[in-house]
Amino acid sequence: MTPPALGATYRLQLHKDFTFEDARKLVAYLKRLGVTHLYASPILRARPGSTHGYDVADPTTANPELGGEEARKRLTAAIAEAGLALLLDIVPNHMGTGSANPFWEDVLTHGPASRYAGWFDIRWSNTAEPLRGHVLLPVLGDRLPAVVERGELGVALKEGRLRLTYFENDFPIDPATYPLVLDRAVAARGGKDERTAPRPGDVERLRTIARALGGLPRRVRENAEERSTRAEELLDELAALLKKSAPLRRRVERAGESFARGAAGRARLLELIRAQPYRLAFWRRAQRLINYRRFFDINELVALRMERDEVFTAVHATVLGWVADGEVQGLRVDHVDGLRDPLGYLERLRREGDARAAGKLGDEQLPILVEKILTPGERLREEWPVQGTTGYEFLNDLESVFVSAEGARAITELYHSLRPGTRREPLEDFEETAIHGKLRILGGALAPDVRSLAALLLPIAKRDRRVRALGAARLAKALTEWLACFPVYRTYIDGRTPAPTAADREVVERVVKRCSERGRIAPHAIEFLRDVMLQPLTDDDREARLRFIERLQQTSGPATAKGVEDTALYQYVPLVSLNEVGGEPVRPLERAVERFHEANAERARAWPRNLLCTNTHDTKRSADVRARIDALAERAEEWKAAVTRWRAINAPLRKRVKGGAVPDPNSEYLLYQTLLGVWPVGVEQRDAVPDGKALEGLRQRVEEYMLKAVKEAKLHTSWTDANEEYESALKEFVAAILPKKGGARSEFLRDLASFAASLDRLGRWNALARIVLHMTSPGTPDLYRGDELWNFALVDPDNRRPVDFAARAALLDELARRHDESRESRESLVRELAATPADDRAKLLVTWRALQARARNPALYRDGEYLPLTVEGARAKHAVAFARRLGGRASITIAPRLTAELGGGERVPSGVAAWEDTRVILPAELGRAELVCAITGNRVRSVSNGASTILALADVLNDFPVAVLEQS
Repeated sequence: MTPPALGATYRLQLHKDFTFEDARKLVAYLKRLGVTHLYASPILRARPGSTHGYDVADPTTANPELGGEEARKRLTAAIAEAGLALLLDIVPNHMGTGSANPFWEDVLTHGPASRYAGWFDIRWSNTAEPLRGHVLLPVLGDRLPAVVERGELGVALKEGRLRLTYFENDFPIDPATYPLVLDRAVAARGGKDERTAPRPGDVERLRTIARALGGLPRRVRENAEERSTRAEELLDELAALLKKSAPLRRRVERAGESFARGAAGRARLLELIRAQPYRLAFWRRAQRLINYRRFFDINELVALRMERDEVFTAVHATVLGWVADGEVQGLRVDHVDGLRDPLGYLERLRREGDARAAGKLGDEQLPILVEKILTPGERLREEWPVQGTTGYEFLNDLESVFVSAEGARAITELYHSLRPGTRREPLEDFEETAIHGKLRILGGALAPDVRSLAALLLPIAKRDRRVRALGAARLAKALTEWLACFPVYRTYIDGRTPAPTAADREVVERVVKRCSERGRIAPHAIEFLRDVMLQPLTDDDREARLRFIERLQQTSGPATAKGVEDTALYQYVPLVSLNEVGGEPVRPLERAVERFHEANAERARAWPRNLLCTNTHDTKRSADVRARIDALAERAEEWKAAVTRWRAINAPLRKRVKGGAVPDPNSEYLLYQTLLGVWPVGVEQRDAVPDGKALEGLRQRVEEYMLKAVKEAKLHTSWTDANEEYESALKEFVAAILPKKGGARSEFLRDLASFAASLDRLGRWNALARIVLHMTSPGTPDLYRGDELWNFALVDPDNRRPVDFAARAALLDELARRHDESRESRESLVRELAATPADDRAKLLVTWRALQARARNPALYRDGEYLPLTVEGARAKHAVAFARRLGGRASITIAPRLTAELGGGERVPSGVAAWEDTRVILPAELGRAELVCAITGNRVRSVSNGASTILALADVLNDFPVAVLEQS
């Protein structure tokens, strides 16, 4: 049976507590829900205990913590049997370090002579003198001599191999340095605890092996094959000898233990450590000296040189084998911007992926989707041979639809009034915040990358009269400012054409403009950097320039991700529902609906298979949290009054520490938004304060989130430089306003609960409207695990809490029974859920029915034309409507927005009371057929109004606030 084409995906996060078998049990449920693809996080072997799978340690096998190969096969068989498909996340940019990674282990064993030394993006020579030919491992909690002095490092024999040990970590020892340990075992005399001495022949054999190991070829690339082969032979011989002779093995173990005893032992240990191809170092030295490229600033994720044929082949062989076997029907590429040559990589993946999938997907190409963050106004490169992105641009366009522009302006004014001394112009304020966030990252965690860039740029600069006097340090300073002024994640200059594309030129010119306006780089240095980036690659220094450009492009992405996503978006928080990945909290909102339509039309034309997300494992808050916070813009004056009250009520709870009050106004303002976003509002007692247990659970979640938020903001504390006094005071404040006992008597809690309840219905209507727009827009809607029910979650780890799938399956069974039982039963269900939108079934109903509409007309939603529909009448600005059309089939989606003015805070935004004379204008051909709402089952007819055909919203949305109309 041919697997389905992309229609809708359901994202699952697999880890040791949610395995292949757990996923297999969900297949039938996902089929009933209406998705086409199970969309899985990475499933290759990861670092032990990984909770996400992006730290792949061995790309040649399925992760044993998920159940291993046999369990994987049972899952893919169940997917195929159900008529679904598997979309798999892959990680080409980096691998997890550690002993679970045999390729990294080989590099640590042989250094530049490893067969895999070329796999990893290590600066073996372009680095500080003490590191040349070595890899820095910043894993120690203190400087090396202090760690050795405390006896925290040692030598142990594990499975016949000698290892350096450090708490739960251990590291391989270069076989050529084994004699430092083995010679002591050879020279040792039998101890009184030995029942028998090793046989003289075994001791002599050990001496011979040690001598041979000491004679291994030097650690240089030319010796790689000979050294590795000979070393493995000798180490296998050593392991066999020690397995055979227990007395000899005990001697070797004691010899290793002697490296941790006494001054002489510690001296020997330091000698052994310093003889390795790696340098064990204090973790803080990474910021200054690390000499391998990482995933962002995570030392345990080492970047791959995916542009090399042998690396691509080895890393993709297993996954492409699964494609060839018909077990994987689509690929999602993680962090494509980290690659040296994204286009080259994607072209090869397309060729090899399609070759393996040939004949298995009918007329469809193998779907390949990329995690590419597009900033506002940026477009995916049309020459990329992919189906599209993972959909953050859709998320942000859709979010804007539900935010009142006028209310957002008022909230921004309130926010700035709480932050004296900040710029009052929001756009300029945020741009400066973003630039300073990037400057901090580039001068800190990414400083080694900047210095490496400066070293590549220096020879080019020496040949240019404008900047030949600049040394590496001044070039690094200029590059830091240049990178901080990048308005996008990266450019894609790759040397395929002599001159950069128009899109890349436009980005570079924007960088030039920003740098010039800020005045932190001399004009001649700006001109030089511009020319290096934009002049045709046909001159004598083409190779040097291209190498520099490629490395710079690999650095600008992490600078933006860490400086904006993980710094600025925690510092600038007027309305945090707009602070999402790829978002811009100051983006104009006046034309939000028009921009949404324009983006949908463009997606229908160029990227009809693009994923559409509203929630992911990386979003900073769930879609339902954002929907409720969006509603604050409709209650701006009430929000202003509430913030003023709460700050006054809680003022005595603030604690003064060095540097000011805790929390500072920014953090306290973020805290109140966060509490409103996740406040538990139930079907009954909507304005009640949660009981003690529920309040305690909420407190723990919010405390964990706020600690993460202030660490990411890096204004008072951070992950690398923790201010324990500040963090402790913040935790005390959160605990004080959310007390374990007596919460019902708290003025603040009662006020907060009441405000949250008044906001809640507006958020629910936003969320239900979001679902129908999400499910019927051009592209492939992606549903995040568990998000079919109400889901008020914050950034990870909060958004990765266990999901009760059994409850979801039971609710779906109940909905299906009542929906299909009779017309009366269906109508009763719809009225019931419209009246109680906090009921989980309300969200599940809309999700399920919208997915079923897609499933009934897959071609219409995959390839159909996109037609924005005009809305007229008294409440025109409160509705979004569009049609999808393909051949003789069509559907119409209608959703409300800004429902406070429709009475949505107290009643269902439906019927004449909400919509008055508001109407949707239809093209004549769409108005000729009777229409049936996929959500409610109600039948609707258009009416002729002179030259127009119209749908009266009071009729269409009479019982329920959203509609997906299908031609009957």
